[in-house]
Amino acid sequence: MAAAAAASLSTSTQKTLGRWLGALLLLRMGIGIYNNFFVLGPLTFSKNFMDRLGAYPEQLNLGIGITALNAALNLLMALLLMRLLHPRFRLWCGLYLALVLAHGVFIWLDISAIQEMAKLSGQYISNTDGVTRAQDYAQGLLLQLNRERTHFIDLIGGFLVMLLFFWIFLKARLTPGFVFYFGLFAAACGLFNFIVQLLGVFEGSNLLMLPAALSQLFTGFWLLIKSVKTTP
Repeated sequence: MAAAAAASLSTSTQKTLGRWLGALLLLRMGIGIYNNFFVLGPLTFSKNFMDRLGAYPEQLNLGIGITALNAALNLLMALLLMRLLHPRFRLWCGLYLALVLAHGVFIWLDISAIQEMAKLSGQYISNTDGVTRAQDYAQGLLLQLNRERTHFIDLIGGFLVMLLFFWIFLKARLTPGFVFYFGLFAAACGLFNFIVQLLGVFEGSNLLMLPAALSQLFTGFWLLIKSVKTTP
C-alpha cells in the first residue's frame, strides 16, 4: 500500500514537513525532560516544596513557561500532521487535534494547581507564627496531592496523544512499520504506568517510561534524517 501523504504537496514539501515533525518531536521531548528533572520537577515534587516554591519564582515561571511551550508544540505538530496527510485521513487528524486541545486543558489545570501551591508557599515562608505555618503546611500537603492527580491526568493525556500520533503514522504508512509499532508499545507502557499510579494500584516504575523516551528519540531522528515516504 502506498504512503498516504497529501498528493497535492510536492515531494520536497512532504519531506520538509516530515523533517519538521521530527525536529518538533525531539524538541518537545528534550524540553519536557529538562523541565521535569531540572526546573519544575525539583520544585513541585521535593519534600521541602513549601520552602522552595515561593523562594524561587524565576525557576517556577521558567518551568510554567516550558510547560506552556510544550502544549504549543503539541498543537503545531497536529497542524503539520493535518497538512501532511491525505484528505482521507481528515477524520483521524481531526480526532488527533481534538485530543491535543483536550490535553492542553489538562496542562492548564496542572499549571493552575502549581500556581496555587506557589501562592501558599509564599504565604508559608512569610509567616512567623508557628500555628499558622503548621496550618499552611497541612494545606500545602493537600494541594500537593491535588497537583499529583492533575499531573498524572496531564501525563495520561500526553500518552493518549502519543498513542494516536503513532497510530495515524502507522495507518498512513509514512515510515517503516517497526518505527511506529515500537511507538505504540511505548505509549501503552506510559499509559499503564500513570493510570495505575492514579488509581493507587502501585507506585509505577521509571522502567516503564524508558520505552517512551527511546521511541520518541528514535522516531524524531528517523523523521529528521529520512523524513517520510512521499506520494508522487
